Amino acid sequence: MAASPTVESFLEHVVQAFEASLETTALLRLSTGLRQQYREAFRKKGFGMTPSYLYNMPAGTERGTYVSMDIGGTVLKLALVRLNERQPDQGSGASTLLRLKTWTMDNAVKDSGSVGVYDWVASRLKETLFGPEDPWAEAHAVPSIGLACRSWIARSTSIKTATILVMGKGLEKCSDLVGAEVGALVTEACRRNGFEVTVDAIVHDLSGNVLADAYRSDAPCLSLIYGTGVNAALDFPAGCVAPEKFPRGTQTAEGLPASVIMNTELSTYGKHVLPTTTWDDQLNGAHARPDMQPLEYLVGGRYLGEIVRLIVVDAVHETGLFGGHLPSSLSRPYSLDTALMADIERDPSTTLARILEAENQEAAAQAPEVTKTDSLCVQRICQAVSNRAAAYLATALHALWALRDECRAATAAYHGSVIAKYPGLKERCQVHLDQLTCRTDGRGRAEVKNWGGVKDGVEDGGRDGVNNHGGVKNREPGMKKDLSHFFLRSTPLL
Repeated sequence: MAASPTVESFLEHVVQAFEASLETTALLRLSTGLRQQYREAFRKKGFGMTPSYLYNMPAGTERGTYVSMDIGGTVLKLALVRLNERQPDQGSGASTLLRLKTWTMDNAVKDSGSVGVYDWVASRLKETLFGPEDPWAEAHAVPSIGLACRSWIARSTSIKTATILVMGKGLEKCSDLVGAEVGALVTEACRRNGFEVTVDAIVHDLSGNVLADAYRSDAPCLSLIYGTGVNAALDFPAGCVAPEKFPRGTQTAEGLPASVIMNTELSTYGKHVLPTTTWDDQLNGAHARPDMQPLEYLVGGRYLGEIVRLIVVDAVHETGLFGGHLPSSLSRPYSLDTALMADIERDPSTTLARILEAENQEAAAQAPEVTKTDSLCVQRICQAVSNRAAAYLATALHALWALRDECRAATAAYHGSVIAKYPGLKERCQVHLDQLTCRTDGRGRAEVKNWGGVKDGVEDGGRDGVNNHGGVKNREPGMKKDLSHFFLRSTPLL
């Protein structure tokens, strides 16, 4: 009978399994494979690589004052934003947040039914918009609204209209709204409350990132959301997309537009391209929808902690980690979330001691203390899993941008809790992007640093994106530290 592995040999196996394919040459091969999957998706009608109605990018010269509204399942956010036009010597378009208000939609509001919910929204709008200092008060102008809605699933039917498909997040009593047009619900509720508004944009958060960055800079932008899940959007040459994929109304008398913002559904790619481990296969096999989102199961914030947990379970049973005692809190699937994983990577001893201390309080038997070997082992497991996540994410973005065949410098405007908060992950992803782009464009690191630069500066595409919908007026989640407190779309994992 074979001897049980030691903690050290087990850890060596884990690191090899997760990090052996992370050299730049290996990642370039993976990028080529992903690019082929993307290319096929651009040519086939169906899920993934979906064109939007947004094909007029902001020029940075738009001016005016607009209202951004985000209706979530629990929170309503309203912002009054002024676009000030990009100045040549500034290098970025300026926007000013004039007002920001947030309310909680409690159960009493949710239980009031569809009319009650929208009348409540209209009352909050009226409270926010009208006063002696508002720009339309004296001119009797009608406020222009850009809308992002997260309390339902809706299908866009134009840049300013969307049909509700499914209600959710505690709004089951509003199920009679299924099939209704979102913008009309808002304007009609406002009219019932004695004032007029126009809804000029209903924009997805990913598209809003692209629009927000286009207003600030001429450099092309790829929009990334990386939190619980992962997705990306970008402005893509329309000629590379199968005509039947475009929604009705996109084609003009002159034919298709030159380019269009695409929702990539990035999470759904990578099957048979990205290497997996025994633990990845275990997670996928136990998932309610195996193989549906291959990339997301490897990098998403929902899954990173679970991958670590599965490895730790094996380490306990095979090597005697934690004295061979698996804390009951780690015996349940998804009980080690990515927030806890991040804490372990920052401070393994304190975090693991806290887990076992809670175990001691609940159990009659005394759980063993955490040894230095235990702490360093689990920390290194977390590092291996997050290192691979950073590399695979960079590779997926590189493949997407390489397919776009864009030679100019560019940025990846991001938001989401994992990319923003997980210790060192954004920086590790940037290193891989630098290395990948140096190898593929032949120009050297200094010239391409911004090519795939994960840009810490558009965390509010919602507000600005809803205020800049394709060069009209309104924009959605993009990203900037000074704008980051509105329309962040990620689940707060960390």
